[in-house]
Amino acid sequence: MNLITLENIYKSYSEKPLLTDVKLTITSEDKVGIIGVNGAGKSTLLKIIAGIEQEDSGTITKMNGLNISYLPQHIEFNPEDRIMDHVFNGAGEIMEVLREYEHVLEELKTNSDNSKLQQQLFKLTSKIDALGGWQIESEAKALLTKLGITDFDAKMGKLSGGQRKRVGLCNV
Repeated sequence: MNLITLENIYKSYSEKPLLTDVKLTITSEDKVGIIGVNGAGKSTLLKIIAGIEQEDSGTITKMNGLNISYLPQHIEFNPEDRIMDHVFNGAGEIMEVLREYEHVLEELKTNSDNSKLQQQLFKLTSKIDALGGWQIESEAKALLTKLGITDFDAKMGKLSGGQRKRVGLCNV
């Protein structure tokens, strides 16, 4: 089964083309490596596949429901952030809903009779259920542990480059 197919991909940043007539099909059984000299377009090709950059011309066909993420070579981070803070910065919609849920809970502490807040809390609870958000912290810790990171409160600025890369994998 084809996951993604690239046909005649062309990309240029100047008069000299970086990618010309790139053709690639990746199936569910494939393991792919991209090798080339500096400046050959490896990162650009990966960014195009991930949807971060737009090709100048060509066609990309992705399997329905396919989710592609990109882990940059150099991860941006706040050196004072704890590992878990950094991981949750990349958690998207689930974290937004959880933050809103926490905010509504705080509001209800001082205004417990507010039916509008109670209704909002009910809707947020249902959304968290649907997104599987209640177990996100334990899932993140389990993934970090599998990657060899066990001090979840360590500051990002104290980690080695390899450790930062592994934390970055949890965001993709």
